[in-house]
Amino acid sequence: MVVNETVGVVGADVRVDNICLSSRNPCPTDPCDSLDANFSYVVSGNTVNFTDISTSPTGSTLGWNWDFGDPPSGLLNTSTLQNPSHLYPGPGIYFVCLYLSSVSSDGLTSCHDTFCIDVIVPSPVGINEENMGSLVMSPNPADEHLQFRGTAVAEKITLYNSLGQKVFESAVKNNAADLPRSLAEGVYYAVIETDTGTLHRKLMIKR
Repeated sequence: MVVNETVGVVGADVRVDNICLSSRNPCPTDPCDSLDANFSYVVSGNTVNFTDISTSPTGSTLGWNWDFGDPPSGLLNTSTLQNPSHLYPGPGIYFVCLYLSSVSSDGLTSCHDTFCIDVIVPSPVGINEENMGSLVMSPNPADEHLQFRGTAVAEKITLYNSLGQKVFESAVKNNAADLPRSLAEGVYYAVIETDTGTLHRKLMIKR
């Protein structure tokens, strides 16, 4: 089951887990139930140090795949280390995911779990994004048009695809921007330059 925030920032908190639908009571035990992806993080300047705090089946072999929510960093946007670090380009909110996998000691059972949260990199001297001004981008999912509202004034928007490739850039005029029809449906990373700083959001395009 995937639970996704549909108001505000899409994907603000995503959790993937299993649901048992069975006439048996209680449900049969799933060996993957004990795999639970989770992590904590500490911010030092623009560098974020991540610590894996997942739980896993006894004796299993684990694999970690991280997405740091920073597509412009290219290959550095991902890592397979258990406890990686990532240097972000500046203050903002970044959507970070840990994709955890495990293989049982006998090699017969493979399990997967995902944990995603917004990671906040504050501005210097303790100024967080709230002090940079609020900004709501709507609709999300979007089709051809975007509107911006809040105390911050959006000036430019840049979209990156999941591979970190820049696919769209436009000035924001009168709190609005038009999206080209050439953009395929899917999830994009939006970097929004405002009069008070740079904000990072996820944008879903649905035609």
